[in-house]
Amino acid sequence: MPHKSNISKINIYSALSGCYFPPDENLNVFLDQLEQNIGSWIPEAQKLVISMIAELQNQENGLTELTLEYSRLFLGPFEVLAPPFGSVYLNPNKKMVMDETTNDVVDLYLRAGLDVDENFNNLPDHITAELEFMHYLYFQLHAALSEDKKDQADEFQKLKTDFFRNHLGKWGITFTDKVRENAQMDFYRRLGQVTRMVLSAEAGEHA
Repeated sequence: MPHKSNISKINIYSALSGCYFPPDENLNVFLDQLEQNIGSWIPEAQKLVISMIAELQNQENGLTELTLEYSRLFLGPFEVLAPPFGSVYLNPNKKMVMDETTNDVVDLYLRAGLDVDENFNNLPDHITAELEFMHYLYFQLHAALSEDKKDQADEFQKLKTDFFRNHLGKWGITFTDKVRENAQMDFYRRLGQVTRMVLSAEAGEHA
């Protein structure tokens, strides 16, 4: 039988991924989804998400200030304060994107039956892609358990463990620390904290 918490995790990872795209009118939807699901896994994170929702609603200039902060943290144009690519952290001597660690991520996507969408405008190891992949792996694990397909469930569990231990789990917390340290707005500081709490909880399950 599938574990009930898997449903929450499916929604949490999907919502977190959405929160790291450039802010638009969908951000409220992602935050609501995150708030509705995170309490069952990490109760102490729920208050932070509620604060993020309130901050977004209180923005005098709508999404304008968040967009500027997003650009400052994740895009540049000069120094990128919180690089959102795994390869930057997994190969610190090179400090570059798109290396062998990126290719390894693509291989894991292919093993899981996925390919990188040609319309996806970021690299395969971007934080949005890796969080979305966790969503996908939990979804497939839940589906296999629901249908009592043990071999398939074991395969997706192994993929999830391999991916988290060797990729997102190795660089994600350092990334969230950079977000928290460099954010000027509470919104992104709290997003970094919530993401860190999720990744720490996930790491505990893979210990």
